[in-house]
Amino acid sequence: KDVLQSIMNKHLILQACQQRGVKITEQNVEDEIARLAGKFGLSPDRWLVLLETERNISASEYRREIIWPTLALRALAANQIEVVQADASHRDRFLNFAFASADLLVEVGADTTINWAAGAFASRFGRQADSFLRQPVEGLVAPADRPALAHGLAMMALHGRLPPIILRLNDAQQTRCAMGGLAAPGREGRYCVTFGAVPTEPMTPSSAASDRETLASQAEAGLRTGQKQALSLLDVDDWAEASAHLTTAERAALRQDIARTLAAQGGPDVLVGDMGPGRYGVLGRSDVDVAALTNALQQALGKVGGKGGAAPGSRVHGQIIRLSLPGLTPGQASRALRFALSRFADGGLAAVNSAGFANGLAGFISTASGQAATLRARIAERKFRLVYQPVVALTDRVVHHYEALLRPIGELNGQALNTQELVTFAEAMGLSEELDLAVAQEAMRTLSETERVRVAVNVSGLSMQSESFRTQLMALIVPGARLIVELTETADITDTAAAADMLRGLREAGVQVCIDDFGAGSAAFRYLRDFRVDFVKIDGAYVRAATAGPRERGFVESMRDLARAVDAAVIAEMVETDTEAGLMAELGVELGQGYLFGRPGQLPGARRR
Repeated sequence: KDVLQSIMNKHLILQACQQRGVKITEQNVEDEIARLAGKFGLSPDRWLVLLETERNISASEYRREIIWPTLALRALAANQIEVVQADASHRDRFLNFAFASADLLVEVGADTTINWAAGAFASRFGRQADSFLRQPVEGLVAPADRPALAHGLAMMALHGRLPPIILRLNDAQQTRCAMGGLAAPGREGRYCVTFGAVPTEPMTPSSAASDRETLASQAEAGLRTGQKQALSLLDVDDWAEASAHLTTAERAALRQDIARTLAAQGGPDVLVGDMGPGRYGVLGRSDVDVAALTNALQQALGKVGGKGGAAPGSRVHGQIIRLSLPGLTPGQASRALRFALSRFADGGLAAVNSAGFANGLAGFISTASGQAATLRARIAERKFRLVYQPVVALTDRVVHHYEALLRPIGELNGQALNTQELVTFAEAMGLSEELDLAVAQEAMRTLSETERVRVAVNVSGLSMQSESFRTQLMALIVPGARLIVELTETADITDTAAAADMLRGLREAGVQVCIDDFGAGSAAFRYLRDFRVDFVKIDGAYVRAATAGPRERGFVESMRDLARAVDAAVIAEMVETDTEAGLMAELGVELGQGYLFGRPGQLPGARRR
């Protein structure tokens, strides 16, 4: 048993075979295939064809990734323990059952990296299973479904088993699959995970565009792995006028037709993002033809039903941003990209170009240095204000604490920025530490004017990676501080040990810690594993969806269970109706935040400014 547990990947199996003089020949492999095929009354050739057509496993992959390791493990085990024919039969049976229900088998460690892999990796991803070893398992899953993956892994850690959930692989076809898993017996912190394709309709270009977050996540994944990508931004003049005569159903049909048209024009690997009314992002290969995409969208608008099609003068403008990294780290490029998408969604191509993206991501970084200096000065001069939104107990709706929310004052170099744009720009230019620290200082000053009120401030994962920021934040804390720190996942925290030490120090000083937007991304689940926290705030998308049915409520219940497992209270954000508030209370959520309980405003007891 010890031998079988210690040699779980092919490299170690091969090493063990060499050390013990075990050799598996090609003839051994062919004989084993003939034996297995004979059990079903099939010839070896017919058996291999069946595997390829029904399970998408090529003959070479079957020989290399399944049969060879099975024979090697059997031979190694025979040297250590007495193997009777029944034992060999059981091993064969279990292996066949595994691949009968799944295309991909992986073992995942506590750090969510892949320790062992087998199955149809070459067919699905064009790479051998070995190339995925020591890589994060999230790389197998489409970016939009990675929060569901992280949620599933967390549930396995809590309950030891994960019933099948549906998500999409990160292959060219975005294959829908059922993922299930089980904690590995006797191997603490290891999880056996399976991915099996589920029946689907014939593949056609997508009829629905992805959202901005999905587009950004996919682009960021490409930046991290060095893929040659380009982002085409398409902006329709006078969209409101062009679509004003359409009914709601006609407008929805038009947007679906646009998504299909752009996906077909862009090619098999393209991802279309709906960035807002009349604005689309198309992520594809670096050699994409933006003019062809622009023409395709123009033609789709020309086919609009109703009173004479699109409004006269409605034209489509296109621009391409090549996602290359000359002089930039992947982190810098990712943050610059998010700022570009934010500007485009709010102001179209004019806003993108005025922000400095005419020459791509690197061009923005080089031309925005002047804006960064201006923003640094505005942060130092406190050219922002804080408003405070109540967080209440759902049982009696008594205020538990308030969250401090940032509101910019004035413009930045002639441009009005909303809160999210300001935060994204600060991160892109390396100013998140200064902004987070300034907000914490203002919140502490306001707290000093009040009694018994507690306030939560947001701190980004990017700031938490800075030793200087951690030192300065700790210096702000005074005995009896009524402060709560909300960790956001704008960037992964890489030095978790240092961050954990700081959070421990904050808690010892009386500062409570909350994980923000839990469920929106995979980093929040890692935060829950790595850090001791007092609160978990469930992302508002799950709160809104929970009223739809039992499956959606199940997500909230699962996140509640995870929070309870680490003795953390749960906050539901974006609660806007009594129905949502009642359901959250029924599901065991302790606290709520949203317009139902109060809009952001003055902190009670503080001086008005």
